[in-house]
Formats: sequence, C-alpha cells, structure tokens
Amino acid sequence: MELNDQLKKRLLAAAVMIPVALLVIWVGGSLFNFMLLAVAVLMAFEWHDMLEKMPLPTNLDEPSAAKRKQFFLLVGAGYITLGIGSMIIVRGFEEGFQAVLGMCLVVWATDTAAYFVGSSLKGPKLIPQISPNKTWSGLIGGMIAAGLVNVILGFFVGTHGMVSMFFGGMSLAIIAQIGDVGESWFKRMCGVKDSGTIIPGHGGLLDRLDGLMLVAPSVVLGTFFTGGTPWS
Repeated sequence: MELNDQLKKRLLAAAVMIPVALLVIWVGGSLFNFMLLAVAVLMAFEWHDMLEKMPLPTNLDEPSAAKRKQFFLLVGAGYITLGIGSMIIVRGFEEGFQAVLGMCLVVWATDTAAYFVGSSLKGPKLIPQISPNKTWSGLIGGMIAAGLVNVILGFFVGTHGMVSMFFGGMSLAIIAQIGDVGESWFKRMCGVKDSGTIIPGHGGLLDRLDGLMLVAPSVVLGTFFTGGTPWS
C-alpha cells in the first residue's frame, strides 16, 4: 500500500510538471531563463537546509567546522551554477529546443525505467552504502530505455545513425545515474532522505533534477569537441 501511495503521488506530480516543463522548454528565451534561475534559488535553499543538518565529527573544533561548512557551501554553489548554467547555454544553441528536450527525455526515461525495472527485478545492489534502493537491473533497464528513447527522438529530428543515438542515450543515462548517486551520497552525509518536500512523491528539486545537473554540462562539453549536440 505504501508503494502504491508513493507511486500515485509520483504520477500525479509528473502529470502536472511534465506539461509545464515542456511548455517552458518550447517557449525558451526569458521565460526559460527566469524559471531556471528560480529553480536555482530554490535549489540553493535546499542545499543549505541539508547542510545545516549535516552531523559534524566530534573531533572538529569550531573554526574547522566552520571551514567545512563553507567548503560544502562552495561545492553547492558550483554544482548548482554549473548545472543550471549549462541548461541555459544548451537552450541558447540554434537547436536548443530539441537539445534540452532530448536531455530531459533521456533522463526521464532513465529514471522511470530504473525505478520500475529495479522494483520489479531487484537483484544485486548497485552501491548499497550510498543508495540502498538502486540495483544493477535498474541501471541496465534505465540505460536501455534511454537508448531507445534517444533513437526514437533521432528519427524525429533526423540526426545521426540509429546505433550512435542508442549508445549516446546509454552514455547519458550513465552520467545521469552518476548525478543521482552523487546527490544520494551528499544526502547520506547530511542524514536526510530527500533534499526537500516541494514535489510530492519526488522530494525536492535537487532530487528531481540531479541527473540533468550532470547531463547538461556533459552535453555542453561534448559540443565543444564535436561542434554540435547529439540532436543537431
């Protein structure tokens, strides 16, 4: 019953968020930038709130504890700036709409398939010390789903070959999962389950966008080497 209630919350939240997100991505421009800046501010509050709950080692004196907190504040500022800034940069590309849409669809496919495949098949844990619910079956399912979604998107935008789109989607799925695990590691350090409560069934914005926060910089970096995004 608990799983069903959680799933209902996730589906209802997704039914509201996805159409809004697609509209904002399609409109782009100032609306897109404003929404992402607002998201960045809310993320900063979530990061700060988690950091306030982080237990400190008993052997640290007050100055050392303050430096530790300042360090993680800087890490959070860099993380949020890099992720959100990269999304704004990608939307500014000539093919920005399809690039941001591609990133979102690949990450959504990864998260959704990983959740359902992992919950159904279970099996060996991925990194139980950091994220006890993640399994290898979920990771593989997420990678395959991301590859298939990227292939389908490739047909619509007319980019690259089917094989390159499939493996490109799988690569981005791995990056998204690294972002997910990284955020889970920080939450475990802070002793919290979710980064916030703003999204019913999903937690906070950092929980929901952790995959995109690494995928977007990866797409920007890849563009400098290839001259275009995977969806160009």
